[in-house]
Amino acid sequence: MLILSGCEEEPEPQTGNVIIISNGVLTAHFVDNGVLSEYGDHPEGLNGIARLRHINQPEQDIFVPFLAGLNYETTALSGVEDTTWEQKAEPRYEPIYLNQVDDTTVELYQEPTTRKEIEALLQYTLKQNPPAVDFYFQFWLHRAPVFLAWQADFTALFASYMYDPQDPHLYFRGYTGGDLTPRWLRAAAEYHGSFWVEEAGGSGNYTNYYIHKPYFAGIVQNALFMIMLNPPENFRLWYSPTGGWNLDYNSPAWDLVITQDNVPGPPYYFSVNGRMLFIPGETVDNAQYHYEEWLEELTK
Repeated sequence: MLILSGCEEEPEPQTGNVIIISNGVLTAHFVDNGVLSEYGDHPEGLNGIARLRHINQPEQDIFVPFLAGLNYETTALSGVEDTTWEQKAEPRYEPIYLNQVDDTTVELYQEPTTRKEIEALLQYTLKQNPPAVDFYFQFWLHRAPVFLAWQADFTALFASYMYDPQDPHLYFRGYTGGDLTPRWLRAAAEYHGSFWVEEAGGSGNYTNYYIHKPYFAGIVQNALFMIMLNPPENFRLWYSPTGGWNLDYNSPAWDLVITQDNVPGPPYYFSVNGRMLFIPGETVDNAQYHYEEWLEELTK
């Protein structure tokens, strides 16, 4: 395995548990869900981006190094009851295969899983301007969901375990039942598994809230971090103050949740586009601009 000290080096193509690619601005370490001794105490089952660094901060990790960002963590299929963590986190317990497509693109592939019969292809591409990881996720549902009015037909959660951000909260544009004006809200929690929403300034505590724009943002390593999604109706989010880990620094989970309703029956295919953005020196106030800029790119 090639270990990089910064983004200026050009990694050689690789295969196996780890593939490292760089575009001169970002360096990313992509991993499958096998045993990863290269990252110390890395739990088997985690996948996605084990390490992401910017050339301006070549020694600072964006994600907890022995965990991951955009980790394909859990799935739900309506009508299929998950009674254990292993059932809920089925993507972690069945093989995921890692492949390098070209100099800036890798993909992870999982065959239809045993219980929920969900097949997934997850493709990631490094971008320079703006510094970003674009992702294109494809899902095939080979088992019919059962319609439940209170639950999406299909849900997939991608967890990003952030490395000691200055502000552990994540922020999003939304509104509440009592005030329909879109504004910055923030996700907060006292412990892993709890969740509420409040004003960005800290006042209020809402259970009745709505997402207005399909992105969330935060500040980590003195940089703007964003995850955005298209189509917008597939977007939800989740937040944990610790990510379920008892570490001696902040390790919040800023989680992307992808949903799909009105699944007609198997086999059913759908896909989503997304962007993970990391720009040193920028603030959450710049998030709307970068989201609109990305939408323009998608229409070209």
